[in-house]
Amino acid sequence: MLTLKMSEDRNLMITKRGNSYQDENNAENIKIILPKILNEIDLKNCDVYLCFANQNGVGDTIKITDGLVDYKENHYVTYVPVLQTLTYVPGTIQMWVKILYTPSKMNAKSNEVTYNIKAHRDVEGNMPEHQMSIIDDLVMKMDETSGKVDEIDDYVSELQKGVVLLAHPSEGGN
Repeated sequence: MLTLKMSEDRNLMITKRGNSYQDENNAENIKIILPKILNEIDLKNCDVYLCFANQNGVGDTIKITDGLVDYKENHYVTYVPVLQTLTYVPGTIQMWVKILYTPSKMNAKSNEVTYNIKAHRDVEGNMPEHQMSIIDDLVMKMDETSGKVDEIDDYVSELQKGVVLLAHPSEGGN
């Protein structure tokens, strides 16, 4: 698990490196430790983002404010999944934390840290990994849908057997 820690002076550092490979999705998390107070402002009252960009300059931001929970002493911690948007291109990515506080118009950023996404080989004759991940996503969605369809089928079956009674709204039912 990759661990990032930001100090009160907005110095971001990597305290533990993970193993992230090209095209992975939700295979590990980034643990982010932040000070509770920055410039006399509680970070839970701010919009806090993890920002990243790959070596091609393509990146994204992930809002992390809602996931902040109390941690040791004067710190918050949150966990962010390593999504495929982060691992799509192998090589070095830059990451930093951005903090916005609207009432005082504070816009603060940490320094950038670099992290390496390791290349992973595709096997010749098979579908490329990035296309497999699309199929993997579709399979997972089908599994989710299948479970919901099974629940609906069970409910309809219970209705047909008279196990579940429906109340008409005018009869005081919910």
